[in-house]
Amino acid sequence: HALLKRKGWNIEAQGLYGAPEIKVVVGAEVHVSPLKALSLLGFGSERVIRVPINSEGEMLPDQLPPLDDMTIVCLQAGNVNSGAIDPLEEICRMAQAKGAWVHIDGAFGLWGAASRQIVHQLKGYELADSWATDLHKWLNVPYDSGVVICKNPQNLRAAMSINAAYIPPQEEREPYAFTPEMSRRARGVEAWAALYALGKSGVAALIERSCLHAALFAKKLKRAGPAGTTDQDFFRDKPPAGRNGEIRKRRRKTTGHSLLRYAQFHALCGGQYGL
Repeated sequence: HALLKRKGWNIEAQGLYGAPEIKVVVGAEVHVSPLKALSLLGFGSERVIRVPINSEGEMLPDQLPPLDDMTIVCLQAGNVNSGAIDPLEEICRMAQAKGAWVHIDGAFGLWGAASRQIVHQLKGYELADSWATDLHKWLNVPYDSGVVICKNPQNLRAAMSINAAYIPPQEEREPYAFTPEMSRRARGVEAWAALYALGKSGVAALIERSCLHAALFAKKLKRAGPAGTTDQDFFRDKPPAGRNGEIRKRRRKTTGHSLLRYAQFHALCGGQYGL
């Protein structure tokens, strides 16, 4: 909405057909969620520009394509495999200089900003135009509790709201004016309850405790392979030649832990299998 509005194009009325082209830039290990969202919007997941990353999964700023005011740069605050965080401040400033829109996919990593011990790893996150995060990860809120935050809320409202004779005037803030659904359950209840119960200090303590445990795992299991940098540890393995069969066997084995207090999940990172 915001980028096309600059060009005098009303996407809500005119759609994407014939619209000025928007370029979308992501990291090489972008999560599948932004790709699905782009596909639903009609951009196509294969049309995005993938930027090379380092060994930890962080986007390399010097590998960014030319940016302009019709570019969306999607950064990560928490690589799903390594927990790595893109160089947010550097890339945000590069994008701002060219008028590009910066979105941060911070499904779990953005919650690190609640901790004074961890927030330095997210330096520059406040420069982004929009964030997305989840409450069902670190905050343990039930599924279906995602959050999107826009620096300019009017952009979000203009993209999502709609008018009809039977809809009462929006004198107060109505959730349906900021989301795709017209009819929706009260998702905010669980979010409010968790935040109210924990408070700011409780959220910070939860994040710090989780990271402390991750560091302990990394220390105890360092011989097993490289570990992540925030709440995740990625232990690499080298399956034999029958790689796919080995992965299927391991998947069956790890799925059996789903009813325990913990679970192991497999992943492919940098072409390597890991837990």
